Amino acid sequence: MMYKESFDLNSKKLFDNTYKRLDDLVSKAIKKRDYEKALQAMNGIATIEYNWNQRYVDHKLEKRIDFMTSYFRRKYASVNIADTDDSTILFYDSFGLDIRGLAAIYLKALVKTGKRIIYVAPESSKGKQPLISSILSGDHVMIYIDKNGPTINSLTEIYHIYCRYHPSTAFQYIFPWDMDGIIAFGLFYGTVRYKINLTDHAFWSGISSFDYNIEFRDYGANISLRYRGIPKEKITKLPYYPYRNSTIEFEGLPFDLSGKKLVFSGGELYKTLGEGNTYYRILREILRTDSSVVFLYAGHGDDSELIKVMKEFRGRVFHINERNDFYLIMERAYLYLNTYPMVGGLMMQYAALSGCLPITLRHNDDGSGILINEDELGLTYDTADDLLTDVKRLLSDDNYRNYKKKMLKDSVITEQHFNDEMKKLITLHCTDYPIKNMDLNVKEFLKDYKLRFGYSGAWDILSRRNKLLYPLFPILLVRKCIYRLLKKIRGNP
Repeated sequence: MMYKESFDLNSKKLFDNTYKRLDDLVSKAIKKRDYEKALQAMNGIATIEYNWNQRYVDHKLEKRIDFMTSYFRRKYASVNIADTDDSTILFYDSFGLDIRGLAAIYLKALVKTGKRIIYVAPESSKGKQPLISSILSGDHVMIYIDKNGPTINSLTEIYHIYCRYHPSTAFQYIFPWDMDGIIAFGLFYGTVRYKINLTDHAFWSGISSFDYNIEFRDYGANISLRYRGIPKEKITKLPYYPYRNSTIEFEGLPFDLSGKKLVFSGGELYKTLGEGNTYYRILREILRTDSSVVFLYAGHGDDSELIKVMKEFRGRVFHINERNDFYLIMERAYLYLNTYPMVGGLMMQYAALSGCLPITLRHNDDGSGILINEDELGLTYDTADDLLTDVKRLLSDDNYRNYKKKMLKDSVITEQHFNDEMKKLITLHCTDYPIKNMDLNVKEFLKDYKLRFGYSGAWDILSRRNKLLYPLFPILLVRKCIYRLLKKIRGNP
């Protein structure tokens, strides 16, 4: 049966149509034993599921993952594996970022255990990780693999690295659609496997590829337990802390801050869109509340709504790209206005560490549990009116603001405490952080994803590593190429 790509931007129709074609392709490819095509189509399914984000697990895809894992287990059965090496830990990082994310803080903690680290990342990251390279100096091993070639090749390479070192412990820190990493971890024998759940609010695949799932807050732990079906005994909790590079110098501001009160915000701009433009309504009210307020946003993406506010409040609203010194900007700001309806967890923690009050409008339960003493701080609000009332007082009452800033002191786990908990985790498979039950309401949160889903959510399946999918989605491919061309012409590549 043939399926036509639709020009009608009906989100559900676009998702269903694309998913159906990918699902059929997996079935046909498996029957023909074309496992490379099957894996690329499975990459595509996980990608579009992540962008659509209307469920937290795809059980049909999980069965396919289990099938492919069994196939490769039989294929590689002849590989001789010695006993596990208790002095070695494998850390597989499919992001390959240096400072952004959690890889650096986990690696620092693992190095403190005295074990040798085998770090595996995409070849595209080679030479671009000065921080991680410094953390892993000495006897540790850094291996880069080609993630843009055939999926089977990188899967095989990950498995052969595992066979070479046969670590007693392995961590996966991966994209939700990383089939080669997921299936490779499914082949590990005799190794305790941990998954670092960075995207606790969204779909990801590979629920059978780990022994323990590390959550950073109760919200994610409850999602995994109730919606992903992960057994309670496989879920652990370990809050994280944001890494700060003390060598970075302040790059300045695009305006004179004298006599001004800086309100700062940042992250991908898609996090501010939706929910009736609530974020921008709040921003306008803050600007009206105090004429000395200037607002700065640092981040990429759709800035159409931000531009409207810039025109309305000329000379008081500014937009810059992401900068490595954003932490130093926070130190100069009165308040940090968290994104909404998608809350920025790491940015919220960076603000707390810098002494900049992270004003956060809770979006159901998604914005909760990011700071340790969140309830006591009183900086997370259930309504926009409550937030604005408190912001008005914070901007006008220095004593009140300073009182709140003092409370930020213990809101983020310290590096030493994190390291101690990591050592306990890999020794006893648990931490000192209990998981609390929550009454979750995810309906409205998932609805926002559906409203944002468009052609870009579908054409993301056409990545450089999924080239076998190109001929099957010509219209999506053309749309993607035209979009990128227009961005380049506009000077925003």
